[in-house]
Amino acid sequence: MYQHTRHFLDIETQIWRLKMQYDIKGLNRLFNDFVKEQMPEQLKPWQVYYSVFTLLTLSQLEVDSKAHSRQAMSLLKDAHGVENKSDEFYALAACCSGHLAAVIKDPIAKARAGMTADRSFKIAFEINPNNPRAYLLQGLSFMNKPKLVGGSKKKALTLLAKSVELFETAQPITEQIPSWGYLDALYWLSHCHLHFNHFKEASDYIEVALKIDANFEWGLSLKQKIALKSMN
Repeated sequence: MYQHTRHFLDIETQIWRLKMQYDIKGLNRLFNDFVKEQMPEQLKPWQVYYSVFTLLTLSQLEVDSKAHSRQAMSLLKDAHGVENKSDEFYALAACCSGHLAAVIKDPIAKARAGMTADRSFKIAFEINPNNPRAYLLQGLSFMNKPKLVGGSKKKALTLLAKSVELFETAQPITEQIPSWGYLDALYWLSHCHLHFNHFKEASDYIEVALKIDANFEWGLSLKQKIALKSMN
């Protein structure tokens, strides 16, 4: 299992690098190659998980968000993690629905997708109330959803703060999947504080992120935005 875990962690690293570079073609190539890999039956749910994660990364970069979110949901139907009551899989499923709620124009379909996201997050938290990735994804969902279906920057701020807190207080476990999320949580919490003109908090959180990764491109860009906005 160790060898396979290292492979999945390597996939996480590749997704992060390609996202920072906004390399859409690279992400599509990674997805197409990864879904074709032959893996033991017991690892196929994780293959689906990281395939969906790649699609959601493309959706986050606003590359045909509707199509990628729907494709991700289709994959999850094949290996949703329901049998294992996996909070990680339910959180991803909720994120897919949240992305759809943000981009669908039909108000009824938008509301339906928003309610589906809420239900999936509820299940994820029932399974594990201390999953920092679930709080991160729900925070992003509230941040990006229209107010019509319950979007709220204030709720997002609370959830993202909880995500960062859980990442910071979690026991350090190496070689465990999934491991992603801490830098994302710091970035989006800083971004959300900037929305409310909380300049000190925004600066503090992005500095923590840059101490972890001094070459964090999005973090460096956000740091400049905070400096510029705080001077106006």
